[in-house]
Amino acid sequence: MASYCVFFGNDGELMSIKWKFIKTVFRYTVDSPAPAIQSGYIKPQLPMMYDLSSDPHEDSNLFYTDLTNSALLAPSFKAIIEYERSLKQYPTSKSTRTSRAIRNEYSAAKQGI
Repeated sequence: MASYCVFFGNDGELMSIKWKFIKTVFRYTVDSPAPAIQSGYIKPQLPMMYDLSSDPHEDSNLFYTDLTNSALLAPSFKAIIEYERSLKQYPTSKSTRTSRAIRNEYSAAKQGI
């Protein structure tokens, strides 16, 4: 069984997946003088991939240098599929809500007032 580290943002959505020494970034925040939590998320057109064994600071996106690295996306997509399958098999309780669900409930209540 493969081992993955899956990272989520404070909105409960997928940010990145680390598999072995490859990190695949689906969303990120920009470095700025303000804290990252105050800026919005940026979703690149293609996922960004980094080889953490040779680039631990994530300076060189593998897709910038060689588009044939797309096979390295397969483990990330497998992790996403396994995660979504586990959500269907073990649904969260009503007391465990994501910030997105809370935000949607708040918006619905606000519109109903």
